[in-house]
Amino acid sequence: LTDQFRIEQDRKSRSLAAISHDLRTPVTRLRLRNELLEDDDLRVKFESDLDEVTSIVDGALNLLSIRAQPEETHNFSLVALLESLVNDYRDTGKPVTFHPCSHLDMQSPGSVFSPATEITIKSESACMMTGQPDKLRRAFSNLINNALKYGDTAAIEVLPLTKDMFHVSIQDNGPGIDPDQIDKVLLPFVRGRSQSAAPKPTDQGVGLGLSIALEIIEIHGGTINFTNTHPGLLVSATIARES
Repeated sequence: LTDQFRIEQDRKSRSLAAISHDLRTPVTRLRLRNELLEDDDLRVKFESDLDEVTSIVDGALNLLSIRAQPEETHNFSLVALLESLVNDYRDTGKPVTFHPCSHLDMQSPGSVFSPATEITIKSESACMMTGQPDKLRRAFSNLINNALKYGDTAAIEVLPLTKDMFHVSIQDNGPGIDPDQIDKVLLPFVRGRSQSAAPKPTDQGVGLGLSIALEIIEIHGGTINFTNTHPGLLVSATIARES
């Protein structure tokens, strides 16, 4: 990306953040005026609409501020981060499983003095990386929540893809995404699941979870892809070892 492009994108982000922030004032006024309505049913409907507007505004500010949110860069094990996250879900009875790559088989380069030999690296060592663990934890939480919301279960796997990249997959058992929605599902405020995968009545959200996850993964030099697996949806995320 050119410096000019980055400057333009930053300017647009600041403008959108300012607009989203300014929307909070009229929403607050509308809430106060809504309390004066004598029709209880109408007041409840207005309150629900205002809650939705507030969620959209807060979500937009959240999405736009991710890159600016301060977090120190650390050296950590991606396996340990994901294992800890999965354990938190399992502690609350959620059907989430974790399948780390137990080892990585590699071939050491040969030399004039010795032939090439096979070496084995444990996954914890093979998946050491430098990045922002709190942000990554949030990204994978969003992806797991999405799998649980629409697919009831989530199975997570991680393995080194190359010497510079990792691959993390999240598989659910839901009906997947309508093919014509796959390219749109990562856009803000879009819910791209099949109609038969309607979320539970208690689920909340305005369609920003996947956008936030993508933003964080991109900060770490990777991307997210979706594949329908009949049944289920496979979410594949790549992450750079150094970001």
